Amino acid sequence: MTHVMLQSLIFLAAFSCVYNNVIQWTVEPAVTETPFNWKTSVTFTCKWPPGKRNFGDFNVGDNSVFSDAQYKDIVSTDDPEAAMYANMNDSVGLSTLTIKGVMKTDEKSFSCAVTGIGSSNPITLSVLEPPAAGVTNFNAVADFTSVVLSWDAVEGATSYNVAYRAKDSESWTTETVTETTKSFDGLNVASNYEAKVDAPNAAGIRPGIEPAETTFLTKDNRPPHPVDALAVTAATYNQTSITITWTLASNTAEKRVVTGIVASAVKEKVGNETAVEIPAQNLAADALTATFELGGPGKYVFTVKTANGYSEGVATSATVEHEVKPTTKPPTKPPTKPPTKPPTKAPTEPPPAKPVPIECKDAGDQEPTLGEPLSLTCIVPEGAKYAVTDIKWSYVAGAKELAQEEILKLEGVNVTAIAKTEVITKGESKLVFAKFAAENAGTWKCHLGTEKEDSSPNECAFELTSPPAATVGGGAYTFTLSGSLILATLIASLLH
Repeated sequence: MTHVMLQSLIFLAAFSCVYNNVIQWTVEPAVTETPFNWKTSVTFTCKWPPGKRNFGDFNVGDNSVFSDAQYKDIVSTDDPEAAMYANMNDSVGLSTLTIKGVMKTDEKSFSCAVTGIGSSNPITLSVLEPPAAGVTNFNAVADFTSVVLSWDAVEGATSYNVAYRAKDSESWTTETVTETTKSFDGLNVASNYEAKVDAPNAAGIRPGIEPAETTFLTKDNRPPHPVDALAVTAATYNQTSITITWTLASNTAEKRVVTGIVASAVKEKVGNETAVEIPAQNLAADALTATFELGGPGKYVFTVKTANGYSEGVATSATVEHEVKPTTKPPTKPPTKPPTKPPTKAPTEPPPAKPVPIECKDAGDQEPTLGEPLSLTCIVPEGAKYAVTDIKWSYVAGAKELAQEEILKLEGVNVTAIAKTEVITKGESKLVFAKFAAENAGTWKCHLGTEKEDSSPNECAFELTSPPAATVGGGAYTFTLSGSLILATLIASLLH
């Protein structure tokens, strides 16, 4: 009997018994109030008392699956691996209909019809598919140690998996939320992060839809470092157009923000004269040079200060000194007479050359003021066979010893150098403290390496001591008290 004949018989039988409890019509998994997740496979089973004229069929709505426009081509292949497969066994009164991977298009009413008996109650499928689209408009608003992530709602999504991680990290911090915004705290300042979010429901996430991603940088509240390698360039003794140069190596290495640079120059006071300030220059954050037109001969101090929104009250300045000479030419040697041939003598060994010592400026014991700038100067004299770059600095305080490479890593401590040239007869090596602190106390030395010709030994020692400190107002302020002031303070406290 063909399916067309069978459908006609079932159609006529349906008039006499539309819904017949004799037919057992079930589905696995069972239908509940919760929809089937898409791609779930379901199997309908139809059982009835077998008989010579009892033939089963499956209906979708009012049509047989074998004639339904959506299913007829699939089910007619009679392939167990097809998206729909009907297994008909009329001889035992048992048939099954399997739909592999239900979709939203399968949300229909299915029933079983048997000739001579009637039709079963229909079973209606409800299918939940994942959202058809992913997250859009994913934004990050970062502060110093926190970030607020937000995005647009996704139709069909019941939750959002939002996550962040430090850039180049392998692990994510993930939270599941139902809102379209999420805040994360405990981040590091001035750091790069990545974030992502996806939008699933109970059916999961549709294949091919990727999480929305973004990156953000937390704000930086660190003050900048002073500039590095501050130096003066001048071709002649009396050159008054002076260019100073520097680098931003320390700030670049630590990714510190510099929003502006101020360069200034001051002519030092001589006698009864007053110090002369040259107008300061407000420069771009990436500037590496500044040129000043000076008023004439004299000693000048050039200062370069880095700045950002958090540099107020912080030592971010570097200084270098330069002297403009009144002459245009370097000192010349007096004319010499033509050489005369001395009497011939037996050759003698020349006396050993005396070492040329480093000139020590203000060497010895010092008691600098806490919190004030301080510089220690060692001078390479004219005629020395060593250069200013041969001078190295060292530090000793008790068991603590530091070489120059370690000194340069200290906060607020720097080494500057002015080399000898044809016009500069003396070189200078300076150890500069932006602000002298108690932990800077100890013995600071400039010296030559033992391999240098003029070393035997050749050094300057600066003994820096920290003044005794007293705390006033519960530790809010610290300053040095003289003996008489301490006594006056003690008497005042006793009278009160």
